[in-house]
Amino acid sequence: MDHQELRAALAEARRVLAPHLHADWSVPAGPLEWSCRDTLAHVGHDLLAYAGQVAALPADGYLPFDLTLHPDAGPAEVLTTALACGELLALALSAAAPTARAWHWGPSSNPRLPRDPWHALSPHRAKGQVHPVRGPSPGTPRARTRRREAALRATTGV
Repeated sequence: MDHQELRAALAEARRVLAPHLHADWSVPAGPLEWSCRDTLAHVGHDLLAYAGQVAALPADGYLPFDLTLHPDAGPAEVLTTALACGELLALALSAAAPTARAWHWGPSSNPRLPRDPWHALSPHRAKGQVHPVRGPSPGTPRARTRRREAALRATTGV
């Protein structure tokens, strides 16, 4: 995957979430324990952390910074922030050398991943965590919801 595919995932997030900006984002995000707001804030946090890792290429750990949203930030602001963090990652990926390696915590025996897994990780994770934020559509059959929940667990490990 490349920065263009990440941008496609960000466009999908906007398409899926923008119609729900006036909904109650304090409710759980689908099967997750986190609220819709907190789940999307987490997606933004991860995208920003990945952008920092790709830009700085630290040898042995995450950079010591976090994304902190104001407690009164509404859904539109949280979405805009998450999308901005994703764009920062897309910019970092597009500028990174093909041989670049960035440290990543997670399910990998090699924490110094090549650039390509960075491309795959963030869009995959962004898509997997965005859909539960909007919750099941009214009238969605339970079987379809269960398949979506299983796909989310397989995608995010949640």
